[in-house]
Amino acid sequence: MVIKNYFGLLGIVFMLMLCGCSKYANRTVENPNIETATTTALDISKIEMTDSSTVMNFKVRYYPKYWVQLAEKTYIEADGEKYYMVSADGITPGERLWIPESGEAEFTLVFPPIPASVKKINFGEEADSPWLIYGIDVTGKATADFPHKDLPKEMTSASGEGKMPEVVLDVDTTTVNVHLLSYYPALGNKLETVLNTMTEQVKDDLQIDIDEQGNGSKKILLYGSSNLVLMGLNGGTPLTGSIWLAPGETVDVYVDCRQVGQQIMAEREGREEVSNAFIFDNGKYSALNYLKQTEPIPVFFKYRSGKFGDYRMTGDEYVEYLKKEFKEAKDSIARTNLSPMMKEVALNSIEAGMLSAAENFRNVAYTNYYVTTGADWNEKIPEGAIKLQMTPENYKSVAAEVRNIDDLNLVMASGVSLPFTHGGALSAQAYPESKLAELVKYRNLMNKVSLNKLDADDKAAIKSFTTPFFTKAIERHIEEVQNTINNADMSVVQPTPEVANDKLFDAIVAPHKGKVVMVDLWNTWCVPCRRALTQNEPEKAGDLSSDDIVWIYIADETSPLPAYLKLIPGIKGLHYRVNADQIKAIKDRFNVDGIPFYILVDRNGNAVGRPDLRDHSLFKKTLIEEVAKK
Repeated sequence: MVIKNYFGLLGIVFMLMLCGCSKYANRTVENPNIETATTTALDISKIEMTDSSTVMNFKVRYYPKYWVQLAEKTYIEADGEKYYMVSADGITPGERLWIPESGEAEFTLVFPPIPASVKKINFGEEADSPWLIYGIDVTGKATADFPHKDLPKEMTSASGEGKMPEVVLDVDTTTVNVHLLSYYPALGNKLETVLNTMTEQVKDDLQIDIDEQGNGSKKILLYGSSNLVLMGLNGGTPLTGSIWLAPGETVDVYVDCRQVGQQIMAEREGREEVSNAFIFDNGKYSALNYLKQTEPIPVFFKYRSGKFGDYRMTGDEYVEYLKKEFKEAKDSIARTNLSPMMKEVALNSIEAGMLSAAENFRNVAYTNYYVTTGADWNEKIPEGAIKLQMTPENYKSVAAEVRNIDDLNLVMASGVSLPFTHGGALSAQAYPESKLAELVKYRNLMNKVSLNKLDADDKAAIKSFTTPFFTKAIERHIEEVQNTINNADMSVVQPTPEVANDKLFDAIVAPHKGKVVMVDLWNTWCVPCRRALTQNEPEKAGDLSSDDIVWIYIADETSPLPAYLKLIPGIKGLHYRVNADQIKAIKDRFNVDGIPFYILVDRNGNAVGRPDLRDHSLFKKTLIEEVAKK
């Protein structure tokens, strides 16, 4: 028995030698299939596997003159085991790689060999904000099957034969149950979303916590039908798209994380769009939400492009121009193969686009002037150069092309900003008794409620709506805001020093001379600000735990009061809420180019604007070094 087994083993070894077989993979895979990633900027063009190494060729597609950086500890993962990088060519780990004018760069990384049995690997870094690529096929045979195998069958198709669903005018809580398919926990556990409503874009308190199985749930108070926009996971993994929601419903939403891999491979092939649907739901608007992905509508009125209209036109000439563009867009829709529902959506879209282009004629003219003349955007436009002016009568002439100016389904238009949610002065003047004019008034009152700035006239106006929904929504919003204020600890907001605006910043930081002061200019609606807060806050109990650091946060009154009061207790530091003139003085002094914006004040009271500290690793390094200076 022993001899038989011995010779049997020799035979197997001999046969393996004859076959040239190895326990390691020996093959080359060009442009491997990728499931998902934390970025679409990084692609893999080739993987070469031998019994001595695994060589991965990468391509970066990013903005020219920007830089990327690879962590020093970089690995591939195969069957749960990590294989750390041995060498790199074309990039130096830990140092910046500057992107050339072409917008593309290439580098090669070498890892140890991987077993022949491995079919998929993952790529990653050990860093604060790592590049991660998951589900990299190393067989050369894998493709992505759509729809996803775990998607309920009833969600895999939708008919576009029915009518476009109506906007729901009600106030109620909607429950959104999210299920991420092909999800890996390392991609992130916070699904970032924003909500487009009839009055504003809500960005506050809309993160959805995701568990290790890729599931999460959120209750959202909706004021009428609203559009929930997915922004991504933890500010990294770019899961994007949107769905319409109705007040009072419970909706299951399935998101296919392979969207990211498909985007990477589309860019690899020179395609701008991918053809698959990645978001599915079972709510009132499920058919519309699905068809938006599979039957995308071109944006006909690109009035922000600078190539729309002509700044030298008169109002009458601009009206005729808009009518001509509108007719051509309608004719284009008629010639498409869109389903009946999506043709209706497209028509709503161009009607809303035309009204927006009429309402926002000043922006159209100014943008066209700078693009056409090539003038410096910081240069003042010469007096009399802009001829374009629109009157209420001009606006009426444009609006006469719209089928029903009182149709609030225009709110559900695709891809445009509606005139009655962005100012709407001309709209209200042209149609003072319309729902459109009421929507303008509704928006202004809702914003005043958010800022807790209603006056006596406003309170009287709340009862004057002919559409009951507007009154109901405002009264509910008042109730929500007052509950938040009543339950908030107002002492967490510091009193603003009573000094001239140009002296305000110095008055805020003066009491802390002798310490290092980090001033963060932010607002609740700023998604990058909140991402940075999520990164920086844990550091206060870690590497940046020091009594020598004073944290000061300055927001302005564009941050809705309820959202502001809910957020700041979780942000350790001193909080100031300033008015428009005060924040302008601070921004002018430090040449603020956007938020978040950081101002570093040393122990001697010298203040310097540091927009470069948006880089989290530099933020930490700089503060640690500054504290070390005694």
